[in-house]
Amino acid sequence: MVYKDPEVARQKARERYYKKHKEIMIQKWKDVHNVKLRDNETWDDLYNHWKDAKICSVCDTELTQGNRSNGKCLDHDHNTGYFRQICCRKCNSGYDIMCHKDNKLGIKNITKTSSSSYMFQKVIDGVKYQKTLPTLKEAIQYKNDFSYKK
Repeated sequence: MVYKDPEVARQKARERYYKKHKEIMIQKWKDVHNVKLRDNETWDDLYNHWKDAKICSVCDTELTQGNRSNGKCLDHDHNTGYFRQICCRKCNSGYDIMCHKDNKLGIKNITKTSSSSYMFQKVIDGVKYQKTLPTLKEAIQYKNDFSYKK
């Protein structure tokens, strides 16, 4: 179909692009990552949540499209397959490492405890500093704010 109004043509092209992109992303989540829906979720809702996300739910970084470290990821539990959150690629990699390598987050000085909390640990001059925090976001913030003064 040919549209005389260029704005209408651009709008229709965007609609076709997003429809195809949505199909590709949902298929990737299902087939490659084995993401599963809970009873109250739909693939359309999940895709729209992913598409509309602007900020990482872990570190508050502004999200972008693509494979950059702040690229948008649909984080899911590797044991159950259920969606957890939308986060940046860097934080998602930390969660993926945690799931596959004995709770190592891949974030220096932070580990996941058996009680689903997060522990910051650092050894300086033979002295061990540690603090347990309820969320990864709080642990990262604590790590960033931590300063050692002699």
